[in-house]
Amino acid sequence: MNDIEETGESKGSRRRTVNPRLTRLSQEFAGRLGVLLGLFLLSVTFSLLSPIFLTWGNLSAILVQAGTNALVAAGMSFVILTGQIDLSVGSVLALSSVVGTTVMLTGNVLLGIAVALLVGPASAWPTASSYP
Repeated sequence: MNDIEETGESKGSRRRTVNPRLTRLSQEFAGRLGVLLGLFLLSVTFSLLSPIFLTWGNLSAILVQAGTNALVAAGMSFVILTGQIDLSVGSVLALSSVVGTTVMLTGNVLLGIAVALLVGPASAWPTASSYP
């Protein structure tokens, strides 16, 4: 089967048209596998540019750093699936990171607990009170 057809009456005015089925398949492929293809190309590029990219230490550091985003994404998936939306997640995550770092540097665990007990309900109250 010919995926590209040539149309036109004269030799000089030939125009190429792409089969619509081929276009639809390529759009489905790009939609489903485009992100994975991009990740693969980035991985190959960075492994060629840096000799330490594919080492166990670097890959484990990437996984540890992605863990926080994975937790937030999983929580937000449940929120979105229930038909709700909460835009304060990013700011609460940033505040939690700053407080967690402060707790790690100073060893003041009570400060971390106090901030968590204040910020959690304070950020949840406006969202929860807006629904009947």
